Amino acid sequence: MAADNGVGPVPVLSVVAGLAIGAVFVHRQRTRRDAMISPELFRHRGFGPSIAINALATFAMMGSAYFTTQYLQSVLGKGALEAALWSLAPSVCVGFAGPAAAAAVQRGANRALVIGAGFLSGAIGYGILALAGTDALWTVLIGAAVLASGIVTVMSLVTDLAIGTVPPQRAGSAAALLETGQEFGGAMGMAVLGSVGTAVYRSDVEDSLGHGLPTGTLHQARETLGAAVAVAGRVKGRAGEQVLDAAREAFTGGMQIASAAGAVVLLAGAVLALVTLRRVGPPAGPRAGGVDSAGAGEPAARDEERGAAAPETGEAAEVGAAAPEMVPGR
Repeated sequence: MAADNGVGPVPVLSVVAGLAIGAVFVHRQRTRRDAMISPELFRHRGFGPSIAINALATFAMMGSAYFTTQYLQSVLGKGALEAALWSLAPSVCVGFAGPAAAAAVQRGANRALVIGAGFLSGAIGYGILALAGTDALWTVLIGAAVLASGIVTVMSLVTDLAIGTVPPQRAGSAAALLETGQEFGGAMGMAVLGSVGTAVYRSDVEDSLGHGLPTGTLHQARETLGAAVAVAGRVKGRAGEQVLDAAREAFTGGMQIASAAGAVVLLAGAVLALVTLRRVGPPAGPRAGGVDSAGAGEPAARDEERGAAAPETGEAAEVGAAAPEMVPGR
């Protein structure tokens, strides 16, 4: 709506109403004994930041997907199947990023630094996307691969951290909150970055075609890139080519601006991770055998004490048994 008509009373009131409802919900959950979302989860160090960082990561992931899928089909002109197959290329790098990040943390690397590096990688990927022109398949694929590798690094580590910091009986609730945060972050990424790109696209289309098309045709072409492709197919000839070229240039320009905004968001995410997670230790492992806490180790300590006392008890029994034999000798 904001991309259509700019900032107006209806969008502003909608945002204010949503924030007010959210505030009421949070207050209700914090004051009820049978809260749907237990406030105790957020008292565990690192859980709240993990939820926020995970949502920020999906914000970036879905925001980029909004542009790359349309770029492959409507800017480069590839069919749906061909575009889908090209979209699989970045997943090769993604398959190595998550396990490599987990292995680095297990070998002693600071978790906050690795997550920050993942955000930095994502920002670099967005920077590469910002350099793409209207005929830059490999630039887009490389940018998407670098971006996705960084985001997967972040998501894999914060998921492990969030689940590991809560008690086992709360793991289901923690996983549900992570999933909800991912859905919210993804929706916000498409909405915010998509609105930025759409606003740039419509402005550029009007500047390029405002004097060469009828008002109705221009209005349809400025709606979306797909609509502009349809208009170009109807107009035919040189005019159709001009519509298509202008729309592709405008969409690519919108993608460049949105990518720059996404890079700034991910750099802010790197700072957030370094500040909020730098003192958060590794998630607790299985609580058994006195490994993780003093309370869990007490049974083992008692067993050791009883085991150490057993020989003394046996010697005392032997002395007690020998005492009657010494009595007749008196």
